Amino acid sequence: MLHTTKSRSVRAAALLALPLLIAAPALAEVAAKSKSPKVEETVIVTEVTFTPVNLASRILDSDAYMTDGTKIGDVSDIVIDESNKVSAVVVGVGGFLGIGETHVAIPMSKISYKHEADKLKVIAAVTKDELKAARKAS
Repeated sequence: MLHTTKSRSVRAAALLALPLLIAAPALAEVAAKSKSPKVEETVIVTEVTFTPVNLASRILDSDAYMTDGTKIGDVSDIVIDESNKVSAVVVGVGGFLGIGETHVAIPMSKISYKHEADKLKVIAAVTKDELKAARKAS
């Protein structure tokens, strides 16, 4: 009797599961269609060539110097404006081991680069007075 009750339970469960098994492919198709993105514009990818100095990974954490060779800090960030152009580099100025450091944005118009022994130096055409004024403003 126990065996008969068990087989009836299995048969009942199989009958209840049958509609789900039949409907599963249709449900999966509906879900797949609803999740597919709609393409509303065409994107054209072209080959771009650039020099290694254009890579943000080379500029970030680089040492920053004034034009006279005085180290002013490390590049900690890059500022991108509304038109998606790099407008400034952010240099951590002053402090010791990051304590008391002030972050100063230096416009790209005042930035140049110098390659030395597999290392990139960021050269900022700024004066000590300009850096002090920027530190007070931040």
